[in-house]
Amino acid sequence: MISLAKKYFIRPVAVIEGRGSEVIDFLNRISSNQLKTLKPGQNAGTIFLNDKGRIIGFAKIINDFERILINTEKGTEKVISEHLEKYIFNDDVKLTLLESEHSETYIFYEDINEYIEFRNEIIKNYSGKRNFFYYTDSLYGNTFNILIKREELHHIFEYLKDYKKADEGMIEYYRIINKIPKYPNEINDTFNPLECGLEKYISLDKGCYTGQEVLARIDSRKKLPKSLKVFKTSTKPGDKGIIYFAQDEKETEVGIITSVTEYKNEIFCLGFIRTIYFSDENEYYVIKNKEKIKLILIN
Repeated sequence: MISLAKKYFIRPVAVIEGRGSEVIDFLNRISSNQLKTLKPGQNAGTIFLNDKGRIIGFAKIINDFERILINTEKGTEKVISEHLEKYIFNDDVKLTLLESEHSETYIFYEDINEYIEFRNEIIKNYSGKRNFFYYTDSLYGNTFNILIKREELHHIFEYLKDYKKADEGMIEYYRIINKIPKYPNEINDTFNPLECGLEKYISLDKGCYTGQEVLARIDSRKKLPKSLKVFKTSTKPGDKGIIYFAQDEKETEVGIITSVTEYKNEIFCLGFIRTIYFSDENEYYVIKNKEKIKLILIN
């Protein structure tokens, strides 16, 4: 398994600003995680869902004292913003999509002491500065994250001199092998967050929110419609390739490939398999140019 210790990567993100006395209550009411206890300076990941329990978008909510920041993947900001606006009625809530381009840096530290040292150095130099936020995150494992305007990104590079920037191929391999979903491959309105393995961002007992009933029903039955799996292949099958397996000499469609990467001359895929057709003993494959490409289940 690859390790990203002492490495970092940077991704572009979009930020929606929320102001008003009821912003936290509003976001708590229409997203999956418990946000009412979010104190100033704290952050939490949450998921916005449609009424079928499917994913509209994933975001990190940052309580910045007099305002709330909704940090989301670049490309999802408009659909999330439009979704939120639909539910604002008489609430004291005002949402603004910030025009400034932002970047989020993920820093993989080796141990807690290293994290504390890095964090203290950042706080000493940036405490009190606007448009600069730091927090821990668990989406990619234990990381120290920095959210900053892209034009100011160069200010933090001096603190990263002991860290190596991970290339895109390494990050994509790490993401796939660890079943980390991303937009638009896995995070979209085709799948629900339980199927994507995002349970840690879901509260099933905080009360009603959009999509909650569907997730609660799935959880109570302990049977997901689909589940995310990692495969290895000898040939690139292509994104959105249909997954099949042969049953009683009949070819049955059982899932779909959502992400593919090649790393160190090996090919790995993420894909969803329908639960009723999943077994460690089944042999799965995709068809490309009339050729069957075998999928070897890794995880």
